[in-house]
Amino acid sequence: MVIVGLTILGFIARYSDLFCYRKLSFYNQFYINKQLGVQNANKSPLLISLFSIFRSVYFFPIVITIITRTKSKWFLILSILSILFIIPESLIFGTRKDYFILFIVILISFLITKNTTILLKRSFLIKAVIGLFGIMIISFIIINIRVKENNPENEVWTQYLANSRYNDFVPVKREIRERYFDRNSNSVYSNAIVLMTHTGQYIIHGLYELDYIMHLQKREKAYGTYTFYPLIKFTNKLGITNICWEDTSKIHPRQYVYTTFFGALFIDFGWFAILFCFLFGCFYGLIATKANKSIFFRAIWVYLLVINVSLPVMSLIRGGGMYPFVCFLGILIFFRFINLKKNDEKSFSS
Repeated sequence: MVIVGLTILGFIARYSDLFCYRKLSFYNQFYINKQLGVQNANKSPLLISLFSIFRSVYFFPIVITIITRTKSKWFLILSILSILFIIPESLIFGTRKDYFILFIVILISFLITKNTTILLKRSFLIKAVIGLFGIMIISFIIINIRVKENNPENEVWTQYLANSRYNDFVPVKREIRERYFDRNSNSVYSNAIVLMTHTGQYIIHGLYELDYIMHLQKREKAYGTYTFYPLIKFTNKLGITNICWEDTSKIHPRQYVYTTFFGALFIDFGWFAILFCFLFGCFYGLIATKANKSIFFRAIWVYLLVINVSLPVMSLIRGGGMYPFVCFLGILIFFRFINLKKNDEKSFSS
């Protein structure tokens, strides 16, 4: 219940920050909200920013619900409530990533229970398919809104996708483009083909982006400010540093395009990123060992498995992906403090 409370508190702090201090609005276009979010970031109080970090573990309660197979209806309701809190932010910024991550988190949570009875049930398979189609519908809605916002030539949404930056390295086959993207029959089948093709581009294009970066002859290194920029934001608020995030993001030669887990680190450290991957693997092994004995560490292990699954697509430790680890550490310290306090009280009483 403590974790659920911290998650909800994190969302309250987050939306207070977005609406009160950064002046975002549901009536703004996505790109305007993104600009305001960056421009007014320094206006957010430090305490609000720190508490808002706890929103990043919105998936933690539902993971615990699944892996412990709890029958508490109240905890299940609160777990679902924690998930629903991500919807407003996705509507503000027009992001689909949280839904994809949530789907993978839930799927892996069921897989590690090793309960074949649940996994093979028709009801579970139906729910998984419905969830996948739900993500596709959300993706379609967000893409459609983006097209209307950033479409000066009045292209239909399918043609807009065919001309997006994903096609620089992973272009759609000519016959598929002519049949489904250019004609825009607007049938359910045609739209499904376009969305699945675009999803395929979304998943695999990061490998081509990585190859592009690795073969650049001249490239400036970010030295950690690209992958771990939340730390820079924190030190900027404290007045320790004065590093502009926009300048750091420009180090990425194509900007805002996924470059896999290794790609983000490569932008920071070049081939020394291999050393970081080795150390991260050691950390992963430590958590996997502890996961056999602790539900808390098993939930963290689920998040690490999600990172593993997404390695060829994106880096979930970059930017806000760091926040779950900060929250896990904070929660662990909190419970350790409570246990120590209880032990001290027992010793004093005896």
